[in-house]
Amino acid sequence: MLGQQQKLKIKLNKLLDEKPDYLEALKRILDYHDTYFECAKCGSQDLERLSKFQWKCTKCGSTTIYVGFHATDVGVPSWQLQKLLQLGILETVYRSSRSGVHYLLAQPSLVREIVKREEERTTEVDISNIESEGEEGKTYIPEDMFSVIKGYDDIKKVILKSITSDKPVSIFLIGPPASAKSLFLEELNRLPNSYYVLAGTSTKAGLRDLVAIEKPRFLLIDELDKIRSTSDLSVLLNWMESGKLTITMHKRREVINYKGWVFAAANRVGKIPPELLSRFLRFYLKPYTEQEFRGVAVRVMIEREKKPKEIAEYIADAVLKLGSRDVRDAIKLARLCESKEEVDLVVKTMKKYKR
Repeated sequence: MLGQQQKLKIKLNKLLDEKPDYLEALKRILDYHDTYFECAKCGSQDLERLSKFQWKCTKCGSTTIYVGFHATDVGVPSWQLQKLLQLGILETVYRSSRSGVHYLLAQPSLVREIVKREEERTTEVDISNIESEGEEGKTYIPEDMFSVIKGYDDIKKVILKSITSDKPVSIFLIGPPASAKSLFLEELNRLPNSYYVLAGTSTKAGLRDLVAIEKPRFLLIDELDKIRSTSDLSVLLNWMESGKLTITMHKRREVINYKGWVFAAANRVGKIPPELLSRFLRFYLKPYTEQEFRGVAVRVMIEREKKPKEIAEYIADAVLKLGSRDVRDAIKLARLCESKEEVDLVVKTMKKYKR
């Protein structure tokens, strides 16, 4: 019969095989434990528990208060902490509506053993010098970047500063449809080594493999609020925080080190975990007025879709008559139509089959 400790070890090993990003979570928890779980007087970690918060040092006999750690202390998402709590790796020592849940590492020796073993079979690969830079190590930025976007000059400057910063600064654009969010991402997709993904429909493999295989310097995520996979969220959190991705290949673990920038957009933030929101600079955009939409749509169709000004203006007006201020609707018509007659035909068909 397997003992309780052995069963727990098997469960934890299985978890790490299926979800290797939990290794980073365990490391952070263990680091916090080793740093703060000690006698306040002599620094010894040989503590004997007296009550929920009180610990007696077996070396000097003094009493120490230790209330555990909060999710923000270790930078680990709450769903990972809950999973480790269910396994018995953690225990809850304090809970309140104001400060949330405080956890205690209940199995430090087991976690230390497994982390050490995993590190021994882990290969770290540094690919920080990915091919996305121009001369003198600088990222190439098109001269007309953001030229099709009307207004938001201050946000444009912040994004450009982020792109050229030495360390990643990720940016999140929030707002209703027709507020230029997706247009910003489409412009950023012109950068070398950028990769655009629509959240929730990335790949069956998920964000880990997508990032590990494509190795984007600039990851562009539209509809960020539609990410539902806790695995994808975990990958995103860990990569944005540490610049590391953990993957398992042929029973060996490989940690890929490289820095990347994340630019995201969404209509709302209600379903996005606070841990993820905290990784971004956030800007809330307002929808375009009809006049602003017309100017942006015409400019996009002329500069990006290479349409004559007369057709571009005709399409912009047609989209407005359809009750839309979404630049993507104008782009779709521009790609379908070469003349005003064709625009009229498509618009008439859209109206006929509109809900």
